Amino acid sequence: MNPLRIEATRPGVGVMEYRVSYRETDQMAAVYYSNYLEWAERARTEWLRGHGLCYREWEDIHRLRLPIRQCALRYFAPARYDELVQFATALTALGRASLRFDMTVWSPAGRALCDSAVELACVDEGGKPTPIPETYRAILGRLVHATAGA
Repeated sequence: MNPLRIEATRPGVGVMEYRVSYRETDQMAAVYYSNYLEWAERARTEWLRGHGLCYREWEDIHRLRLPIRQCALRYFAPARYDELVQFATALTALGRASLRFDMTVWSPAGRALCDSAVELACVDEGGKPTPIPETYRAILGRLVHATAGA
């Protein structure tokens, strides 16, 4: 799984800014590597919410879960304490019972710091793969095409 570079200016891309906290850095004053996975979750959750598809509805109304099937990170340069970084997030693939989100973390100077790709499965409460509800599929289908080739 190769992450795509996501540009903040493309249609369908969600952009979120975040200031790096001290607790997220290591002794080299760089963001500790696992924090990028946490940021990817925050960014895709906000992307879904921004398009009217919050996780809570998937769980409470449809009784569905979205566990991670696989993820990949590619690091280029460290984010540093107190930097205001930007996450650009896009839905880049939509399967019958899966979603793929790609994210790029950008520095204040516009330099790519990290790319990530996360594939989620759509499952029922017992963990069995389940098709994405048609109402969501209609919305997601329009958005994935807007970002194809990002």
